[in-house]
Amino acid sequence: MLRRRPDRIRGIAGSLDSKKILVVDGSAGAGPGIVRVIAESGANTTFAGPDHVAVDLLLRKLAGTPSPVAGISLDQAGPEALDEALETTLHAVVVNPSRLMLDDDGIGPQDTVRFATTAAEKMRDTGRTGSVVFVTGIDQQGAAASAIAYLRSEMERLARDVATNGIRVNAVAPGHVAVNRRGNPVSSRVAPLGHSSIHPVEVGKVVWMLVNDDLSSGVTGATVTVDRGASLLRAEF
Repeated sequence: MLRRRPDRIRGIAGSLDSKKILVVDGSAGAGPGIVRVIAESGANTTFAGPDHVAVDLLLRKLAGTPSPVAGISLDQAGPEALDEALETTLHAVVVNPSRLMLDDDGIGPQDTVRFATTAAEKMRDTGRTGSVVFVTGIDQQGAAASAIAYLRSEMERLARDVATNGIRVNAVAPGHVAVNRRGNPVSSRVAPLGHSSIHPVEVGKVVWMLVNDDLSSGVTGATVTVDRGASLLRAEF
């Protein structure tokens, strides 16, 4: 049975026109898919990554998007560049720890929460409504599982703290995000919806929904799992 390519984007063009959205890390894991979908939706998109090579590569791939896309290389610009980005009038901030979350030289879970909290507080202090989205994960063990549990707990805390200000905070929990050099999902296990590998764009579409006020204005403190139904068969795995 032939399936529609997961990286095809339909029905979202212009849905976030004039919105400013920041994605950190936008260069690894699900990040490139999130950045691509947000940019295709018409948003003025900025993404950050730890490696200038990966950031430059993604910028070249997104050269044809209809809206402006800017990249921040933390190894060149330094972490203060993120603080500067938060000073702009942002509609949404997407926190995608990816490889940064457990990298000894990168951003730890506490730093991730601190950044998301700062973003929400800046929205609140300037009287703006907006959205913060955590990208976590599932089916991890050891330190990764503890980090994911911590991120989800802090996401819910932050959602409670800023809900009265009209700021929504949610999380997306993708399964195994993996694509080959051609950009197709790498099938490793069978899930109810086919292969269990998640394409970054599939994660991006859920993030797009959560930052789109017309689609998710009543959603906060929620975690959306994107694993093609693999968790339904967890006992069998």
